[in-house]
Amino acid sequence: MTPIKAIRLAGALSLLSITGCRHTPTAEAKSPTATPVSNEPLRTEALVDQAAADAMLANLEKSEATLRGPAPEPLFERLEKDHQRLNAVLAWFKVHDHPKGLRAVSLLPSYWTMSGHIPEGRAWVETFLAFPENEGTSIPRAKALVALGYLAFRQGDTAAAKPALDEALAQANALGDKVTAADALVSLGRVALREENLDRVYQVAEQAKKLYTEAGDRNQLSLPTHLMAEATRMRGRYPEAAKLYRESLQFATEQGNRKLIAVENSNLAAVAIHGRNWEEANRFNRESLRVCWEIKNSYLLPYEFMVAGEIAAGRVDYSRAAKLLGAADSLFKSTGAAIDPADKNGFDAAIADTKKNHDPKKFDADWAEGSALPVEKAVALALEK
Repeated sequence: MTPIKAIRLAGALSLLSITGCRHTPTAEAKSPTATPVSNEPLRTEALVDQAAADAMLANLEKSEATLRGPAPEPLFERLEKDHQRLNAVLAWFKVHDHPKGLRAVSLLPSYWTMSGHIPEGRAWVETFLAFPENEGTSIPRAKALVALGYLAFRQGDTAAAKPALDEALAQANALGDKVTAADALVSLGRVALREENLDRVYQVAEQAKKLYTEAGDRNQLSLPTHLMAEATRMRGRYPEAAKLYRESLQFATEQGNRKLIAVENSNLAAVAIHGRNWEEANRFNRESLRVCWEIKNSYLLPYEFMVAGEIAAGRVDYSRAAKLLGAADSLFKSTGAAIDPADKNGFDAAIADTKKNHDPKKFDADWAEGSALPVEKAVALALEK
């Protein structure tokens, strides 16, 4: 093959307002669609050639187990530092090698989500899925369809998520890829949660657990348990949900999965809030926020502020509640993420309670102040006793 000369990159995406855990408030929610891939040239003079693009793809594929494993955060941090170069590589593949681009984007949905780049990631996945060379049945396409379904779900776009995941499941089954089939089932379970089809959640969770077990992918076994815990909580069976969350938390602790440790501490805080056990809720929330901040997880941070705001509202500290809920709302919008189904009712109820019991002018002022808080100050506010 004749070497392809380095090109000045066009088509790379602009950086989002979230980098690591930095927060820039937004005035309006983003629509649950992909951010178009820009054709504007990069302002820098960054160049990528075939060797550099192939090297990054090789590194991503070599790191797939880490990206899917219990401790991907160091790799996420490296990718975040190299974010602009990653987009440059994807832009190079967009021009020169569509199948390799598909392989690359199929590996990145968790990075894009946890680092605050959900719309950007979805745009890249949709771009490479659309090329004619990437049609047909293949493992990279099945994985990329799972990525698309997952990212669309995170944006609250179930209309796009469900068909992508159905196609992914069909392709994975046809190819005998049990892990990708299980991944598709897990995200179909997430979609079912948003649709409040809770019987379906239990069904796909059991199927996914069976496939992960057969494939020997122990790292993912907590996902079906988590899905069942969410569905159980949405049915109002809080003691049963707490038991499942604790089971998932124990598994996460044994694995050293700090993201899941943060997630399940936050969910146990939500259970405690329902029982109006404010001290226990605060303890779980503080532990969740501590871990989330350590691992620089942009996706989870608004949930921490949300739970802290719900606790403040329960304690009748409506000024603090309005600030924290405003900070959560702003950060959800900045990351392009829709609130998870099991959490939305609690968030909406806390906002309604705070509005009802707080002076309207003070509510508006406190909400605006919280929405504009730098993330470090919002963390400090959430950690106040």
